[in-house]
Amino acid sequence: MNSLLLFLLLLSSISLHSCSHITHLFQAWCEQHGKTFSSDQEKQHRLKVFRDNYDFIKQHNDMPNSSFTLSLNAFADLTHHEFKLSRLGLSASAVNFDRRNVLESDSLDDIPASIDWRRKGAVTHVEDQGRCGACWAFAATGAVEGINKILTGSLVSLSEQELIDCDKTYNDGCGGGLMDYAYQFILDNHGIDTEDDYPFLGRQGQCKKQKVTVKSSPSLLSIKILFAFSLILVSSAFF
Repeated sequence: MNSLLLFLLLLSSISLHSCSHITHLFQAWCEQHGKTFSSDQEKQHRLKVFRDNYDFIKQHNDMPNSSFTLSLNAFADLTHHEFKLSRLGLSASAVNFDRRNVLESDSLDDIPASIDWRRKGAVTHVEDQGRCGACWAFAATGAVEGINKILTGSLVSLSEQELIDCDKTYNDGCGGGLMDYAYQFILDNHGIDTEDDYPFLGRQGQCKKQKVTVKSSPSLLSIKILFAFSLILVSSAFF
């Protein structure tokens, strides 16, 4: 009986120590990322989600044969469902996008199994879209930046904010959109501004028309090629 009581006390001590560790880790994480909560109830809920994500990360990283590791980031207090709702901005209106008149090519021989375009200098730095659901804008600028580098040798970071603020034909800023429409916007606009001149704000704003006329000039040929291939490849990944 005494042995059982000692065992239960030991388990309780370990559990309390673990909870204390997670609580301190959570507090440090909140300070690092500037997280605040509207109530103690909300904070406790986020702590629980944080603990679940931490346990998942630890369980994965303890796997001996995994080819990658996980770590806590700015989204560690979100459930998978919450992350999808707040960060994946595919617009439902994009489903009926016209995919006709796609370019075809007979010269697709000797294609390598994979290419790491980062090593070839065709990828700009990692960006954080925050709580703005404009993944479509980041996907569009990233693709245009990359193919423009491949075809012209110039890697220029382009403005997601211009797309968010000004591309209103079908896309809806932080409310969602589709890359294909963004490519068409860039074609119709004969270019897009740079990130330096029209920086990302993390929210939707008024279109700065004077900025729209100041264009970086990614090869329009490169955008046309990208636009054509996106109709088959990029868009189909979402359906």
